[in-house]
Amino acid sequence: MLLQDHVYQLDELVKNREDDLAMIEGKLELCNRKIGYLHEKIQEQGKARVPGKLFVGKKGDMLDELLGNYINETGCPVPIKRLGNGFYMFGARKIFAKVLNGRLVIRVGGGFMVIEEFISAYAEQEMRKKKHMDEKAERAEAEKLAGQGSPRGSMAGTKGNKTITGSVDHRLGGTLRDRKLTEDQLKRLQK
Repeated sequence: MLLQDHVYQLDELVKNREDDLAMIEGKLELCNRKIGYLHEKIQEQGKARVPGKLFVGKKGDMLDELLGNYINETGCPVPIKRLGNGFYMFGARKIFAKVLNGRLVIRVGGGFMVIEEFISAYAEQEMRKKKHMDEKAERAEAEKLAGQGSPRGSMAGTKGNKTITGSVDHRLGGTLRDRKLTEDQLKRLQK
C-alpha cells in the first residue's frame, strides 16, 4: 500500500509538472510571436526611413550628380549650394569643382584637390566659420532687440569714462552707425 501511495504521489507530481511545462510553453510561444511582430515592425521602419539628402544636384549634370552622391554618402555637415557653371558655395567659401580624369576635384590655389582631401582639410574650418557667423548674427539680433527701447540710439559703454559708444540713427541718411558720445550728447539725442 505504501508503495502504491508513493507511486500515486509521483504520478500527481509528474502531471503537475507537465501542466506547468505546457503553460510555460504556451507563454513562450506568445513571447515568440510578439518578438516576431516587433522584428517585422523594426524592419518596416528601417525600410521606410530614408535618410534626408544633404545635397540634391541637377539631374543630368554629371558634376552635380557626383558631388551629390559623395556628399550624401559621407554626410558632410557643411551646407553646399550650387551657383552654376561648376561654382558652389561650400559653407561661406566659393569653390570651383570639375571632373578631371573621372574624379571629382576642387580648385585650391593654383591646382586641384580631390574632393575627399578637400573636405577633410576644409570642412572643420567651414563649420567653425558657420558657428561663428551664427553666433554673431544671434548677438546682433539680441543687441537690436535690446536697442529698441530708445528710438534715437542705444548705449553700449560705461558712464565712468564720460564717453559712451552709442548706435545713432541718422534718419535722413538711413544709416545706423556707432559714434562716441558724451553723456550730455546722448541725453540730448534721447529727448
